[in-house]
Amino acid sequence: MLEYNFEGKNIFNPLENRMQEVIDTFVSFYGEEYRERVTDKLTKNKTYFLGQEESNSIENSINRLFKERVDDLSQKFTNSINFELTGYYKPSDVTFALMNLDNSMYEKNNYPLHVLMTELGFVKPRCSNKEINLIKNDEELFQGILNIIFSLKQKWESKFQNEYDNLIKQKDALLIDMSPFCQRSDNFDYFGKFKSIIDKYAIKHGFNINDDIKLDDNTLLAIENYLVLYKHPLAKTIITKSLKNNFKNYFNYLGLNNKYDTFEQYTQDEQLEAFLKDETLEKDILNLKIEQRKSQFKNNIFYKDYIELLKQEGEISNINKLALNAIHYIFDNFSVAYVQSVVKEDDCYSISILPQALALNDHVLFHELIHVIESDFNRSDDNELSYKVGFSSTLYKENYQELDEDAILKLRDEENEDLHDEETVDNKQVEYNKISFLNEVVTDYISGKVYENWKKSSHSPIGFLLNKEDSTYSVAFPLLSKFFDENLDTIIKCRMSQDADAFRKMIGEEYYRKLYNATFSYGEIVCQYPLILRDISKKTNLDLDNLHDCFKYDCEWTNDEQKIVDAYSSINEISKVIALRKKFDSNQKPKKNKKKNNNLDREI
Repeated sequence: MLEYNFEGKNIFNPLENRMQEVIDTFVSFYGEEYRERVTDKLTKNKTYFLGQEESNSIENSINRLFKERVDDLSQKFTNSINFELTGYYKPSDVTFALMNLDNSMYEKNNYPLHVLMTELGFVKPRCSNKEINLIKNDEELFQGILNIIFSLKQKWESKFQNEYDNLIKQKDALLIDMSPFCQRSDNFDYFGKFKSIIDKYAIKHGFNINDDIKLDDNTLLAIENYLVLYKHPLAKTIITKSLKNNFKNYFNYLGLNNKYDTFEQYTQDEQLEAFLKDETLEKDILNLKIEQRKSQFKNNIFYKDYIELLKQEGEISNINKLALNAIHYIFDNFSVAYVQSVVKEDDCYSISILPQALALNDHVLFHELIHVIESDFNRSDDNELSYKVGFSSTLYKENYQELDEDAILKLRDEENEDLHDEETVDNKQVEYNKISFLNEVVTDYISGKVYENWKKSSHSPIGFLLNKEDSTYSVAFPLLSKFFDENLDTIIKCRMSQDADAFRKMIGEEYYRKLYNATFSYGEIVCQYPLILRDISKKTNLDLDNLHDCFKYDCEWTNDEQKIVDAYSSINEISKVIALRKKFDSNQKPKKNKKKNNNLDREI
């Protein structure tokens, strides 16, 4: 297995020797009654830390890692000074400004001086140079400000500069050491070969190519994307302005200079349409992609290491499916972590694939391990195997019995075709997507709770990134946090059950549908319009963090605001139903027999 030790941990396996701490932390959250389940699931789980094919992915991770450390050092510095800063700039902006002060203090647009004067409250944010010059013209006032600024600079240099310099040296050394992992796996000239193919077909369909016009990679990428989108049923709505702009150059390259006024008119050109619809063109491009992928397989350090590990551990029954997911992760810039189910000799467990620890924080790690803990395999009466995790359940399909790169590539192409198949956009698929989103939101919420327990226990971090970043799923927390807190015990009990439908059965089909529909609608709108909650807050005068009663207000809502308000109303309704059912269940518990009162037994 790949190994590189940094700060006492193997970047490619930071979980090494830490599993007992992790188990104890999860048990402290779920409860001692689940210790056996947590221990069994986590000890069977196999976790692989893979890098990505993108040439700068590790470099970006290293830069991000040290930026976080520099940010923390800057925060430490600003906390130590005796001046109340305005908070307009970040602490790292302040320390950057101090380090870049020079003798040109009287220049009109001195950025570091502007930052420091703003943070110290001597000028207002976005003030004009005229206002700064008024201060500079007052020599006594300006000298007093400079004295304060240079006293801060002296403090930074005497107490913090060395630590900063050491961080930069450490970063540079790590970049050098990790350079072998930063290289792409081959030098396959994909765009050069792609251009040769489309040139061949352009000439075949009668275009006079203008070789004086150069096609850069962005233009070629736009052409590739358009060829993919061309047969997509929603192509007209998802073709971006950027893609259209890149295509203008290509129309000129084909000799269609200013023939039409709009992009849409160009795409309706009969000659161009015949070119784009040529079925052999599509096949040639697919074969080129397969050729590229085969070339990548032979050399990619992460893929080779992962497949070797799978072979050593005997993961042959499902190796192609596992390899396919590694392809998505390594080669397709599939940046988030995921968990893959595995069946081996009637035993079932999980494989987790994560970014290297350099790009990992413990919150993300715990999120994936929650999927592992809450997963089960179930066989139906007709011997079909399904995989349950949290609230989601999917039919488990095994693919190919031995490792075959052609089979993997074929499987990958089939999966990509599914994305453009209109039949997948039916009610069942949409419903599954909504349930999956709800499942991920709950998982991320629980992950945050486990992460809090981890920090309280003073465990040292597993990943190298220290600061938690909000995930996409956290957009639904304002809607559901109160609901989660009131029903967390019930949710955990249902998710730890082997029955994926336990929670659905508990609250009833109607309310379960309301729950995942409200969550999905809310998340979709807030992701697109992040300020919509602020607007609702202004209309109702409710605190931004507590909009649960917004549905009680009679306001003039926009369509999207109404959907948000309806989501809050649905969650409120579901909460009341669960509360009533809990009360009903508690009243149905058998009461202890009391000793009869003989006086009451007498006839009157």
